[in-house]
Amino acid sequence: MPDLAKLLCPRSIVVVGASEDTNILRGRCCATILHHRFDGSFHLVSRSVDSVFGHKVCRRITDLPVVPDLAFLMTPAAATPEALRECATFGIPAVIVVGSGFAEEGSPAGWALQDEIAGIAQAHDMALCGPNSEGFADLRRGLALTFSPVLGDFDPLPESLPRKGARIAIVAQSGAIGFGLFDLAWTLGLNVERIVTTGNEAVLDLADYLGFLAEDGATDAVLVFAEGFRDGRRLLAALARCREAGVPVVMLRAGRSELGQRQAASHTGALAGDDRMIADLLTGAGVIDAAEPGEAVEIVGLVAAMKAKPVMGRRIGVYSATGGGAGLLADLCERDGLGLPEFQPETRATLDAVLPSYGTSSNPVDTTATGIHALGYAELTMTLAADPGIDAVIVAASGRSATSIGKDARALKELAQTCDKPVVFWSYTTPIEAFGDIMDEAGIPYCGSPGVVTKALAGLARLTELSARPQAETHALPDLPVGLSTESVVYPLLESLGLHVGTWELTHSPEEAARVAAAIGHPVALKIQSLDIPHKTEAGGVCLDVLPQEAAEACAAMLEKVTKSLPEAAIDGVLVQAMAPHGVEMMLGAVHDPSFGPVVLIGRGGIHAEVLRDVAFAEAPLSQSTARAMIERLWIRPLLDGARGAAPVDVAALARAVVAVSQLAGARGFRELDLNPVMVHEQGLTVVDALLIAEGG
Repeated sequence: MPDLAKLLCPRSIVVVGASEDTNILRGRCCATILHHRFDGSFHLVSRSVDSVFGHKVCRRITDLPVVPDLAFLMTPAAATPEALRECATFGIPAVIVVGSGFAEEGSPAGWALQDEIAGIAQAHDMALCGPNSEGFADLRRGLALTFSPVLGDFDPLPESLPRKGARIAIVAQSGAIGFGLFDLAWTLGLNVERIVTTGNEAVLDLADYLGFLAEDGATDAVLVFAEGFRDGRRLLAALARCREAGVPVVMLRAGRSELGQRQAASHTGALAGDDRMIADLLTGAGVIDAAEPGEAVEIVGLVAAMKAKPVMGRRIGVYSATGGGAGLLADLCERDGLGLPEFQPETRATLDAVLPSYGTSSNPVDTTATGIHALGYAELTMTLAADPGIDAVIVAASGRSATSIGKDARALKELAQTCDKPVVFWSYTTPIEAFGDIMDEAGIPYCGSPGVVTKALAGLARLTELSARPQAETHALPDLPVGLSTESVVYPLLESLGLHVGTWELTHSPEEAARVAAAIGHPVALKIQSLDIPHKTEAGGVCLDVLPQEAAEACAAMLEKVTKSLPEAAIDGVLVQAMAPHGVEMMLGAVHDPSFGPVVLIGRGGIHAEVLRDVAFAEAPLSQSTARAMIERLWIRPLLDGARGAAPVDVAALARAVVAVSQLAGARGFRELDLNPVMVHEQGLTVVDALLIAEGG
């Protein structure tokens, strides 16, 4: 396996293609590298000059006095394979390729060149970052291997970094965005210690970097900018490792729209995939989603700062000196799935004793300025945090003045040390430096965006929930028939998994269909069974609500219509199935995604399923609790509890069905399963239609 420690924690480096001409990228890179104070050794290689900014230059890599941990290649694309082979021959274990002209061009020549360097790196077990990378920075050690202007004009590292604060790493598929995120983080005083720009990911990808950061013990949170995923299954596994290690991951993604997907493909050669599916899979893996760069940076700063105190639930206590602030936080908590429960009587009594008549002790608390002056921020916060029904506290305060908060500085510090529940302040005015100093000294995180506060708390609460969920059970999987399978083949598989499909039988004549319908004794559905007719309704191959006495005539008419319109189709028979009782129409399914592997979906069923797109996705296989969580995310969810006088339906049976489908999705050769509609009843459910596609194992 490639040694990522040599790439991300090098003790010695060599810059290949060195120049002191700052009008070109190679010169700007060298100027930036030498401007900062790397605590290891560095060497320069160039075939055109003898020195760069007063430093001796070697002609070839093999002329170096030592074997460095990392080579930084600034060679043209066509010359990169030769340079990489020279690195491999010399024994250099890690390489960053910053040059462009590879797969991002979209040309056969570009892809061939990228495949060539990937093959060289893999043959020699080298950790290869790029190509088309904007470089790497280990800021705490003064290493800035990049041509980004952000670090070119920066005060020398590492002296200019914050002296304290939670440790943040940035991993970005776009170098410009990656260093731009650092620039934003710097203005907020966040302690970003590593920046990795992955480029085209010819060898190493996001999963590799996240896996390393999960285990290096030097990262409190990671901010990712992603444009696409080459191996989604490995990414989900790496995110699980981050979750287990207590390293939250905040992700900003491009490629959510069709135009954005095309742009991502042209930029890195990556495929963005179906956005709704990807969003659900990432959320299910614990990723905290961000919509734009500023939000992403603020969220990662908060979650990193709150790492020491896990958010054990979604019950939030809120107080504010202004009713408007309390109301806004209440709205945002609801948006992000956080609850504002009623306080215990003892909590309300404590608050009522000091609040004026125009304040309120219910959650969210409108303390008014009088309440703040009477109890102070520390005691008010402790009062809410002490309530056993509260998991975290949000305080809305003005950071424009440090007078009130300054009186509580010592008490707030004691609060942060003794309170075991997360506390975060939202400053609804631009905080002055003195306010920030007091909060930093106390160790209490604060933010100027209320929506960021609620998103961060919700994301951390979800991480706690995910860690408590049981693992999916594994079962012996059936052998699947190769190719497209109709209901008469799929139904026995579903029944073996415990799914109810009602009474059914495959028939081969109108007379046989009439006999089966008579035995069922109530209305039936007649469905053509043919591998050549996957869309039966459009071909006239479905008859619903057929009375038993009319079954023979209906079957004969349907067969005549289908054979006339599709004479080449091979008819396997007519499936006679009892009409399912009324219920809520749902859709269950699974697909083997090229990147993420087996994925399960559930959503609103019926003929408008693809139009309404009310669906939720999850990685397969999955547990009952994950299935329940998928159901809760659907817009149709309230209908399952009964609406307009209808009785509630069997949500537990629906969750069991989702788990069963997830098991089938792991079978060898599985490609796609579509169960639509599935009628969910007061007790149990019935699969009404099914389609399965599998390949040879």
